[in-house]
Amino acid sequence: MTGPWDPKEGGAKPHGDEKSGPARVVGIGLLAFAVLMWISAPAVLLLPLSGGQKLWMGTALLVAGEVAFWVSAFVLGREVFRRYRGRLDPRRLWGRG
Repeated sequence: MTGPWDPKEGGAKPHGDEKSGPARVVGIGLLAFAVLMWISAPAVLLLPLSGGQKLWMGTALLVAGEVAFWVSAFVLGREVFRRYRGRLDPRRLWGRG
């Protein structure tokens, strides 16, 4: 993507275009936490718990993951998710796109 602030073109980035510092660390941490919760949810089925406990624990992990994902999206901003959306496209990951 080229534009007036593209480093290849010699332009400067507009102020506030990308999050940095503690907000970025918190956002990336929340995103990692969300992925961890989504991965942990199916693992609940392997625990020696009753059916009701597995249901509640799995649901709680999925809800916590979703909340963490959307909070990280808010903290990191729209541009970060746009940048990585193309890299995580399943068609592109398996060479079909």
